[in-house]
Amino acid sequence: MILSGIFCAVSENNLKFQIPLESAFFFHISFAIFPRAVHNIFTHISHWQALLFRSLFHTQLLLATRNFRHHGRLTPNLVIKEERLFAIQELFEAHLTVLNLPRAMKFYGDVLGLEPASVFPEHHAAFYWLGGRGKSMLGLWEVGSGPQRMHLHTAFCMELPDLLQAAAKLKAANVTPCDFERRPTDEPDVLAWMPAASLYFDDPDGNQLEFIAMLPGTPRPELGVLRWSEWKKL
Repeated sequence: MILSGIFCAVSENNLKFQIPLESAFFFHISFAIFPRAVHNIFTHISHWQALLFRSLFHTQLLLATRNFRHHGRLTPNLVIKEERLFAIQELFEAHLTVLNLPRAMKFYGDVLGLEPASVFPEHHAAFYWLGGRGKSMLGLWEVGSGPQRMHLHTAFCMELPDLLQAAAKLKAANVTPCDFERRPTDEPDVLAWMPAASLYFDDPDGNQLEFIAMLPGTPRPELGVLRWSEWKKL
């Protein structure tokens, strides 16, 4: 092993790994290497280099060598995982613009059955909980009837059995369910690259909404988009 101000290189059984040391402050470096190479790391470098190496990689080396002992066989490997700047977990809220807030509230509250969170008449805005209080939020903002409008898109996650019944329920509420190509449909499409089942429809202001349910199994991007009935036959 060679440790310098530019590169850290590990060589074992003709397998060589080389990483810029300046990147070490932005990446977790996990070495899965042979025990002899682990020993060599600390016997072929100077004292200050060993201190630097330990401070950067000590925890990762302990985890790697512990993994060797538990699994009984050793495979040289190098895993570089980029450290996220912020530990973002999931999307909490999304916002849509509407022409008429009372009409939009009737649609999202009565037709879709979203739980009201709060209304701010002075700001012409209303908020709804999705998935339960504090889980996630949808905001509706009245922007008036100006000539320049944005038709936005958002998707609502649901369980597959509920999604399979959604087309009939939308029709009963005088809402047209659509497929991926925006054609009227009686069943969801499947986005095979995910894979996920999806059904599309519009709100009264032309915003494009979607019901989506993730599906088990391996992604099949080569299949593109197909009907639910076609997916079930695979």
